[in-house]
Amino acid sequence: MAQKISISSCFDYDIPLEEQMNHIAKAGFTHISIGSNLEHSKLFEKGRVEEIKNSLIENNLGIDTIHFSQHLTTEDWQPIMEKTMQVSKELCCPVIVAHCTSFMEKEIQGNADIIKLEESIIELVALCEKYNIKVALENLCPGKSTDILEQMLELTASMHIGFCYDSSHDQVDGPRAMTLLEKYKHRLIAMHISDRIKPFTDHVTIDEGFVRFDEMIKILRTIDYNFPFLLEVMKTHSQYKNTEEFLSKAYAGAYKIIQKLK
Repeated sequence: MAQKISISSCFDYDIPLEEQMNHIAKAGFTHISIGSNLEHSKLFEKGRVEEIKNSLIENNLGIDTIHFSQHLTTEDWQPIMEKTMQVSKELCCPVIVAHCTSFMEKEIQGNADIIKLEESIIELVALCEKYNIKVALENLCPGKSTDILEQMLELTASMHIGFCYDSSHDQVDGPRAMTLLEKYKHRLIAMHISDRIKPFTDHVTIDEGFVRFDEMIKILRTIDYNFPFLLEVMKTHSQYKNTEEFLSKAYAGAYKIIQKLK
């Protein structure tokens, strides 16, 4: 596996994106993932793509994923997704990460809502084919939200629709076996890796919590894992509050896992 390590811009939205790129490049990261906060990225503003491109070049970084700002039960998801895909093409970003529903599913009330979501998946596949972009559907809270995710993954075998495994989400009320990752490892096209300390205390750096990453490593060794190892970590609950120290610890945790995967 190539030593490509990415981190989401959600690690600290108080730091402007261009400044973030400078910090993460100095910490050793090869890629950045643009988080779902459009106020932070200003992704759709006029001239913004060129600004981001220039900053990527200056810092010798790539973009591995963009996190979609809506979920697929939002009424206006389709035009926003199309805009996101257009930006992704311009930035040479191959994958968009998206949520099927909200984290604690409330919108899906019955079979009619499921059918509507299934129709959204069909529309999503058409958009992916139009722009030749992949979308990774991400697991959310274990239970109803994740059950719906599984239904949507089973709905389509399109090469454009894959799975994004989020370790903090999967391990709510854990530690628990990583059966979800094992089940959909061959659909994996992105990962959101972070540790979890306890309920409502998550997305911390590797080894700050209880997630059993050795189990994850065993699963990843059985597949052709060749995309950047992406950390979706945040300073919010981490013991490391200084930006340089936080990024250094985050990178070290990812590097350790990559060495074990080799």
